Amino acid sequence: MIEFFQNVPWYHLHDFFANGNPPLVVRLLILNTIFFALFAYRRARGLPVMNAKAALRVQSLLITANALLLFEPEIRDGLKYIDRLI
Repeated sequence: MIEFFQNVPWYHLHDFFANGNPPLVVRLLILNTIFFALFAYRRARGLPVMNAKAALRVQSLLITANALLLFEPEIRDGLKYIDRLI
């Protein structure tokens, strides 16, 4: 499993996040800033904020989705290999 992460073409990560106009990384930063501002506003007003477990689940889902996007070619190749075995 360690070899899998060592052999990942990490230079593609820059290309992925630099695509678009504005770049994807800027759009994600803007979205994150909006949600942080809403969180701070709700907390300052004393309104209930998101449950801690729910926040962890959302973050886990985002990390998983990003990993699937980054490793999509390898996952597709693995699925084709498994399909040939069956």
